[in-house]
Amino acid sequence: MSRIHLRPRPVDVREYAQSNHAQLEAKYGLPSEVRFCRRCVISNQRPNSAVEFAHTSASRKATIQLNEEGVCDACLLAEIKHTAIDWAGRAAQLKALCDRFRRDDGRYDCIVPGSGGKDSFYAAHVLKYEYGMHPLTVTWAPHVYTEWGWKNHQAWIHAGFDNVLFTPNGRVHRLLTRLAVENLLHPFQAFMLGQKNLAPKMALLYDVPLVFFGENEAEYGNPIQDMTTARRDWSYFAADDKSKMFLGGTAVSELIGDYGVDQNDLLPYLPANPQDIEKHAIEVHYLGYYLSGIPKAATTMPSNTAAFRLHRNARPAPTANTTASTTASTTSTTSRRTSSSVSAARRTTPPRRYAPAISRAMKAWRWSGASTANIPSALQKRYSGISACLRANFPSLPRCSSNP
Repeated sequence: MSRIHLRPRPVDVREYAQSNHAQLEAKYGLPSEVRFCRRCVISNQRPNSAVEFAHTSASRKATIQLNEEGVCDACLLAEIKHTAIDWAGRAAQLKALCDRFRRDDGRYDCIVPGSGGKDSFYAAHVLKYEYGMHPLTVTWAPHVYTEWGWKNHQAWIHAGFDNVLFTPNGRVHRLLTRLAVENLLHPFQAFMLGQKNLAPKMALLYDVPLVFFGENEAEYGNPIQDMTTARRDWSYFAADDKSKMFLGGTAVSELIGDYGVDQNDLLPYLPANPQDIEKHAIEVHYLGYYLSGIPKAATTMPSNTAAFRLHRNARPAPTANTTASTTASTTSTTSRRTSSSVSAARRTTPPRRYAPAISRAMKAWRWSGASTANIPSALQKRYSGISACLRANFPSLPRCSSNP
């Protein structure tokens, strides 16, 4: 592997000069005219999920489709899910599937790939605690762990699940990531190869006959007809002709011959052999085909079952139940704030998490030119939870009756 770190190719930036904008070529077969969905505003530049190990710099990507009314396939599928699917019947199918594969001899009976994020947490929980399955969870390590993500991964395990964490050769992983950027403008590809290939290969290794992925790619814009079956297409994770496989947009033979990468170092990134999948009768299903709650319910369920934390930017869609619980929580929090005193130090030094809201309040106040008695009070109502900080910055600020 002495030749693995060849010098990156120089980038010719001349074609991107301002004078050439009108002549720029749309890369990777993306539409030259940019359009946006009328409902969710996703653009037609979003490539569909595809077979990762078939990507080259010459590949032409199929992208999310917008109909004549300007609505994307993902929005149309969301409408179908709410109006045209018998979810009770689908749940019965899931129960029958689990009954067929459930084991009572101490062995695992299904594989659930994931990171411990909301979707995989939800899938593992439902299968184990509602359908009586015995899942083995498997994880392909990310490029870089975040503190938040690692804590959720650990919370997943400690909520009652066995987990196999696979971390690929760092040197090879960096090379494939760099090549994917240079050839495909796709820095995530090395990770996605593991996401799609690891679970079926772990099923072979541990002799587990059933694999559950979460939601179908059609949920995010792949053709709607993909949602007509619960089975995951084998082309995503199985192939046996290495001469037609590319990693980072580079042929496997070139990685071995020109970059000095050993065949064994590439093994984790390569798909499973379809003959082995067929021989062991392994089935790969989408749990989202059977349960309407994926991915919506996944945003609320994990935080209620373990020490799972949603990122501060994640905003679950409200439901009647979550709205009621949020209201109750807010009322409880407000009463606690009323009954407790805030130290003088905290009054003069607002918590860092309130800084963005205070900044917006200050800008709005200055822009309006209004008096301190009115504008800060209105802002205090809008940004509930920062009243103490605002009062520290505006000593004469009147208290809002809705947030004492």
